[in-house]
Amino acid sequence: MFRIFWAVLFTALLWPVAAQKVTGRVFADENGRLEPLPYANVFWKVDKSGTVTDENGLFTIDRPAKNDTLVVSFVGYKRLELYLRPGVRQLDSLILRPGNLLAEVEIREVIKGIELDPRAVQLTQTIGKKELLKAACCNLSESFETNPVVESSFTDAISGIRQIELLGLSGKYTLLQTENIPTGRGMNQLLALASIPGPWIESIQLTKGIGSVVNGFESMTGHINVELLKPESAPYLHLNGYVNNALRMEANALLGSVVTDHLSQHTLIHLNSSPLPWDMNGDNFMDMPIGQQVNLQNKWKYSDGHRFEGQAGLRLLNDSRASGTMETPLFGELTNVQWPYRARERRWEFFTKNAFVFQTEKPSSLGHIVSIHQHTSDRLYGTRQFDGHQWSLYQNLIYQSGDQTSAWILKAGLSQQIDRVYGAFTDSTGVQAYDQRTEAVHGAFVEMAWMPSEKFSAVMGGRIDYSNLFEWFATPRLHVRYAPFENTVIRGHVGSGRRTPLLALESAQALMSNRRVFITGQLQQEHALNAGLSMQQDFRLNYRKGTITADIQRTYFYNQFVQDYDLHALEYHGYFNRGSTADHLMLQLDYEPMRRLETRLAYRRQWVFTEFTHQRLETPFVAPERWFANIAYATRGNWKFDLTVNYFKSRRLPQTAEKGPLRVDDRSPDFWIVNGQINYTLKKGEIYLGVENLLDLRQLNPVISAGDPLHPAFDATIVWGPIFGRMVYVGINWNLF
Repeated sequence: MFRIFWAVLFTALLWPVAAQKVTGRVFADENGRLEPLPYANVFWKVDKSGTVTDENGLFTIDRPAKNDTLVVSFVGYKRLELYLRPGVRQLDSLILRPGNLLAEVEIREVIKGIELDPRAVQLTQTIGKKELLKAACCNLSESFETNPVVESSFTDAISGIRQIELLGLSGKYTLLQTENIPTGRGMNQLLALASIPGPWIESIQLTKGIGSVVNGFESMTGHINVELLKPESAPYLHLNGYVNNALRMEANALLGSVVTDHLSQHTLIHLNSSPLPWDMNGDNFMDMPIGQQVNLQNKWKYSDGHRFEGQAGLRLLNDSRASGTMETPLFGELTNVQWPYRARERRWEFFTKNAFVFQTEKPSSLGHIVSIHQHTSDRLYGTRQFDGHQWSLYQNLIYQSGDQTSAWILKAGLSQQIDRVYGAFTDSTGVQAYDQRTEAVHGAFVEMAWMPSEKFSAVMGGRIDYSNLFEWFATPRLHVRYAPFENTVIRGHVGSGRRTPLLALESAQALMSNRRVFITGQLQQEHALNAGLSMQQDFRLNYRKGTITADIQRTYFYNQFVQDYDLHALEYHGYFNRGSTADHLMLQLDYEPMRRLETRLAYRRQWVFTEFTHQRLETPFVAPERWFANIAYATRGNWKFDLTVNYFKSRRLPQTAEKGPLRVDDRSPDFWIVNGQINYTLKKGEIYLGVENLLDLRQLNPVISAGDPLHPAFDATIVWGPIFGRMVYVGINWNLF
């Protein structure tokens, strides 16, 4: 894989070189006669780099990494500004006309890191590059460090895998897509967050509550859509490097080129390595896994600028990691290893996206998305093995009539999702294949957006799907927006969602212990109803803008795959049951008290309960309360400072009574997490220095019976806080071309 990395990097480096320069000629309009204009200023508006024309009015200028506006000026003439489309390399005639030079006044709107559009019907945040650069954001799981809506935590004390939580529920109930293609489902649901590198991300759309039926029926608590860098606007060559005090190293190369006026491509390369094992608490178990990942994507885009746009891409992923006792190697024999953990994930995906725009009286278009992928997962947990394989085909055909200027927008289409899945545990007693199926779901959907006035809008949607395993089912959804006053927006929504769980994969966390695994009952669909109400209040205080957001949400499960660690401390039980609920309340204030100083304060309260077969209990590992504060300041010069403070109230942990003298408390302590980062902007990039877990909080004994991994009470699943302690890192972003 390392050879592949360097081969792709070398090939991609050669691509954009020929498209780096723009040439042209500047003329002066002298009473209707055009004369070449020597020594005129030619420069880029944002990049600021420039040149002057020669004696014949000719110029050649290097094109910046990102698309920019070309400015031509000369004393006594009106200034000319021209935004260049991707692929434009030759400008034959730039004409300056006589005119008075007037002082320019530029009015700037402060760009927010997180935008909440008051005109949107859904409660959707757009998280931009400005927000993502506040933290290291090595991958998607770390992209929410400065956002109070999403919580990220480790699934156990060994694997190093992170999961997100939205509305008090696991991230598997949130639909995760990459440019509207499903990403975080099936075999990829555990690794999806770590397989999307942060430097690849252009923006994230985060919707709280039930999503749109256009994107499928699987969203229950929210929808996260990740937009990657676009081929037509990607830098010619951008490099990112990162290293922390555990010697985890990451490198990213982002390469884009405009091949013709209509064709562009990008190559995204990611490589990370954690070569050294660490044991900060002295229990002989690694605090974080060693490993390496190679992640590649190449995408091509064609656009005729009018009626057709098409994209096609290929993505490859190879992730290997090892953990467990300190002597566990990443590769090779496992001789004399007490308790090894190894995982290797291999995935490839091919996708296409095509859109046709029709020249009709009412704007209309037809889009078609296709994704084919294969995922193989091989994991070793001590003496137990998990083997997983998945092949999937996804298609979505979408017709749209109308646009934002229309009172009605119709979306309708057909979708197809085919999953061929195998998942099994292997131990000394044999093979237990809990997932061995092919599910084909074919569906049709209709969604109507009604916007009779600026004060009111509604989106009504529904879909009908047929599964070869569960037959017919319906998914209705409704979103409503009402603006009673100029700066006040009230939103409401209600709708249902469904998903088919992978019983073996979602129970694999229990293999991080010596618990006996029992999965009972036939495979069923999970089915939940989500409803919510929110208010957005924009205001001005001391001439500074601010926003107050409040929302309440409730999720009720008609059927849920329950993962029960409480029935018996030496056992794990997986089964389906009805009645689990999650109630969520959140208040958030965003305000800029002074120029270049941004603040974000939030409070979240959650009541999350699981209906077990034996009793109804507070869902483990979910913090009932969270206080959040983020402060970001930028100087007039090149410095930026960011500080994030989190306070988590005590959360319930699974009971451990049957572990005898090795039992632990059934609640975590209250704790603080503080993160910070300093950025220094360079001419063509920036360097940054940051710290995670500034207060050096540690869960001291995350592995129960670490000294005797063969003991029945051995358990690495009861994790509520950081294990490694304080993490210091440094990184650089650099645009070479």
